[in-house]
Amino acid sequence: MAKTPEQKVAEAEERLARAKAQARKADTRRKVLMGTFMQTNFNDNQIKEMMGRHLTRDADRKLFGLEPLSKPAPEQEPHRNIDPFDNI
Repeated sequence: MAKTPEQKVAEAEERLARAKAQARKADTRRKVLMGTFMQTNFNDNQIKEMMGRHLTRDADRKLFGLEPLSKPAPEQEPHRNIDPFDNI
């Protein structure tokens, strides 16, 4: 029996999803291997220095014990409506 156009589209979408998942797994594996290489060939201070030049997100920098690049906003008092007649 011939497949309907909808079935063909669904099969193509499944193949695409599998290919994307396989590419993500390969990318993750490359990153793990690169991390292993870095840890094997560089000391912690060298890695921290290299990552410090590369990382810009504060959450990422925190993972490596680096200081944040952005400074938190100073605490501000909540805005209050001031009534000039309060003291009368």
